[in-house]
Amino acid sequence: MHRCKRLLASIIGLALIAGTAACEGSQVKETTEAISSIGKVSLSSKKAIALARQKYDTLSSEDKQKVSNAGTLKKASRRYEGLIKEQRCVKNLIDAFDKKNSVMEETTGSAQNWAKRTLQAVSDEKETLSNHDASEFVDASFREFLKSYDSSLQSQQDGLGRYPDDADAYNSKFIDSGLKIQNKLITEEAKEYALVTLEQTSQQFLGKDSLSKAVKIDTSKGQVEVTVEGFAIRPEDTVALQQFGEAGDDQECGYLLLIVKNISHPVSDDYSGHIRFDEIGTISDEEGVQRTSSDSSLKYPGYECGGGAAFGVYPESDVQIGETKRISIPYVVNKSTITVRVQMNDDSFLILPVGR
Repeated sequence: MHRCKRLLASIIGLALIAGTAACEGSQVKETTEAISSIGKVSLSSKKAIALARQKYDTLSSEDKQKVSNAGTLKKASRRYEGLIKEQRCVKNLIDAFDKKNSVMEETTGSAQNWAKRTLQAVSDEKETLSNHDASEFVDASFREFLKSYDSSLQSQQDGLGRYPDDADAYNSKFIDSGLKIQNKLITEEAKEYALVTLEQTSQQFLGKDSLSKAVKIDTSKGQVEVTVEGFAIRPEDTVALQQFGEAGDDQECGYLLLIVKNISHPVSDDYSGHIRFDEIGTISDEEGVQRTSSDSSLKYPGYECGGGAAFGVYPESDVQIGETKRISIPYVVNKSTITVRVQMNDDSFLILPVGR
C-alpha cells in the first residue's frame, strides 16, 4: 500500500515537472517569436519591442539563455532609441528651417537688408545643428545627412555673405549648392521621421530662382508666362537717355531681358488694354528703390522694345495669344548699382547681377 502511494506521488511529481518544463518551453518560444516579429525597426516598432521586452524580462535567467535571438532584441531596442534621438534632431532642424523660411518670406525693405536677415537665420540654423554632435549618432547614413546638411548651410552663408558684390556667387552658392540641397535633404528626412516641414515657402522661392525658369502670372487682363533672362547695361543707349534728359551723369540705361508668352490676353489697340510689366512684377536696386521703366523706343539687340513696360505699344512688341517673344524693358539705374531685384507679383523674386 505504501509502495503504491510512493509510486503515485512520483508519477504526479514527474507530471508536474514535465508540465512546468513544457510551460517554460512555451514561454521561450513565444518570446523568440515576439522578437522575430519586430522585423525592421522603425518609429512604429515601439509596441512590438515593448511586448518582446516584457516577455523576455519575465523569463528566468536560465530560460533567457535559451532565447536564440535575444541579441536581436537588444539591437532593436538600441536602434529604436537611436531613431527617437534622430527624430528629435531632425525636428529641431526643421524648426530652425521654418524660422528661416518665415524670414525669407518677408521681402519688404532693401535686398541688402533681406540678405542680412536671411544670413542671421542661416547662422541660427548652424547653431542648432552644432547642438547635435554627429559622433553621438550610431547610424552612418544619418551622420552623412548631418554632414551634407552642414555643407548646405555653409554654402548659404558664403553666398549671402558675398551679396551684393558677387551676385553670381550668391546664385550659385546660396541657391544651387545651398538652399536647393538643404530643401531636398530636410524634406526627405521629414518624411523619414514622420515630421512636417514648412516646405511651401522654400519651394516657392526655389521654383522661381533659375533665370531659365518660366513663371506664370495671373493679371487682371489674363495670364502671361515670363522667363527672366537677365539685366544688362548698354552704354550707347545711356548717352541717348542722357540727351533725352531721362538719365543723369551718374546713371545709365539698363534692360530687363524677358521671354514673354501671352497665354490668354488678346492684344488691344488701346494703350490701357496692353499687359504691362508692373502687372507682373517690379524692379528695385540694392537699396530697395523701385526703378521706373523709360518710356522710350530703345531696345536691347535681339529683343523687341518694351518701352514704358507695356507689351505691344511699340512695333513688333505685341505678343499675340500663344505667341512667344523676347522683350527688353529699358530702365534708368545708378552706375553704382551692382544687382537688381526682380519682384514677381506671385511673391517670388530674383536677384540679378547687372551685366556691363
